[in-house]
Amino acid sequence: MIDFDRSYSAKEVAEILQVSLPTVYEWVRTKPEYGGIPSFKFGSRVLIRESDLQKWIDDHRRN
Repeated sequence: MIDFDRSYSAKEVAEILQVSLPTVYEWVRTKPEYGGIPSFKFGSRVLIRESDLQKWIDDHRRN
């Protein structure tokens, strides 16, 4: 069985996180091991899996 995880565009992530689109692109350009958001390209679009975004948010949440 294939597990389809919803994917968000960079614009959608910017809206969700209430940051600018250039900020999201900067986080995407940064390698995940250095704090960036894991992402992938589909054609020319940058996409971020919902599960990766949720984990990234959890990892960067301030206490």
